Amino acid sequence: MIEWKYPINAQAKAVRCYLEGYDGLDVSWVEYNGHGSFSAELSIGEWDNGRERGYIVSCRQSGVPRQMNIAFFEHRNTDSINAISFETKPRWQIAPTLADVPDDKYKELSIAEWDTDHSVDYGHAGQMAKWIMDEFTRWWKAEIDRLSGERLILYKETN
Repeated sequence: MIEWKYPINAQAKAVRCYLEGYDGLDVSWVEYNGHGSFSAELSIGEWDNGRERGYIVSCRQSGVPRQMNIAFFEHRNTDSINAISFETKPRWQIAPTLADVPDDKYKELSIAEWDTDHSVDYGHAGQMAKWIMDEFTRWWKAEIDRLSGERLILYKETN
């Protein structure tokens, strides 16, 4: 029997297991009338860059014009766990693919095989999961600040 699709490696699966331990993105917790929920939606899909397979996590909110994506995978040569991050327009049903990586980021990755946004040694899946959640937290806070600024400017222009 031939397996046409090579499997997702154990390192990426371990990072996913750590990520599943998080309830959500804490900075996006919002309380309404005594009930709370996370306003940031995190979703996960499979990632395949033609050489390595792993997962991609996306962070988005309804009504926000873009989403943050972080793909993570075990590097085929070093066995380290690597991650790349990039923004796209929101995609609600299909996980972003390599074709969605913006041209400037794709060229950067193509020129230097080792150029990723973050890398941890083999066996440090927990560190990678923490970095991913920290990056989403950083991005979410910046996005809220940006959106608040845009609303304030719009309010000042209309009044």
